Amino acid sequence: MMLRRKFFIENNLFYSEMLNFGEDYALWANAMCKKAKMANMKEVLMVYTRRKGQLSKQNNQKQEDALKVVYKSILTKIGMKFSDKDVDMQLQIYKQNFKGMKRDDLSFWFYRLIEANKKSMILPENELIKYRDYVLDRYEKIDKRLFKMKIGHKNFCIQKPFKIVICKIHN
Repeated sequence: MMLRRKFFIENNLFYSEMLNFGEDYALWANAMCKKAKMANMKEVLMVYTRRKGQLSKQNNQKQEDALKVVYKSILTKIGMKFSDKDVDMQLQIYKQNFKGMKRDDLSFWFYRLIEANKKSMILPENELIKYRDYVLDRYEKIDKRLFKMKIGHKNFCIQKPFKIVICKIHN
């Protein structure tokens, strides 16, 4: 992520000394709430090396707790009433861990988020809608993925829920 230094100074955005984990994510979220212009670029401008034992590589409770603090902060700024269950759901969405989730629950979560944001206009609505559509698409792809196997000389695909079809498996 590359952002203009001037924007951060003008908006009094700095790393929080209170956070030991997730400080980058918190800073970006606060910048987004201040309407920072962000975009993805196709060209690679930097290579980031991950090393064994690196904190950001570990999936630990401290990281999840830090993310929950950031989510609570954003939801509070938006003016959304939320429970710990809502924050846990947002963490699952971030991790793309949809286990135990229903599409209707995801849709309703985003409906609540977008409606709350309409009052505060903290986040760009079109970006929230794009994010919702992306998450629902990922949910559909993960939920309906094909489980492929080869038995003897036949190739089988087992598709949820319990539909078996003969198909080609590409190596």
